[in-house]
Amino acid sequence: MNSTVTKAIYSNQTDEEDLLVLNIRFIAYVCIMMPLSTIGFILNGFTIAVLLHPRMRNSTNVYLTALSVANIICLLFFLISYSFRYMFSYDTFKNNILLKVFNINGYENFINMIYPYSNPITTTFQLFAIYLTCAVTVDRWIYLKWPLKASITIC
Repeated sequence: MNSTVTKAIYSNQTDEEDLLVLNIRFIAYVCIMMPLSTIGFILNGFTIAVLLHPRMRNSTNVYLTALSVANIICLLFFLISYSFRYMFSYDTFKNNILLKVFNINGYENFINMIYPYSNPITTTFQLFAIYLTCAVTVDRWIYLKWPLKASITIC
């Protein structure tokens, strides 16, 4: 009988821990990361708009424009895969923990359907952003180490 009581206490603690993890994910992904991702999405759009101006055409700004595009794609897939998922599926997840049922709502079906395609795309653009950051660093280092020594001609 003592083991039955222990199992019951353990299962209640597991449910409480699962609910705590679910609530932390909801707060992190929906309440904190969703507004930050939205702000990043908008500000990267402004960056692209500024850097595409004809006067802003140089190698560093082309790298930074590509970096902003990569960041927008990563943020978009993050919003779809995590923030919207926990926003739309929170009640289903909570009911699954409390009622010990396994229900899947429509958004979870959508996430399961696009995951084999979205995960490689997200990973590719994250790696692309890392490579672009390194390319900007090398470009700036070359520019500072060996600056162009062009003569200025006055017409």
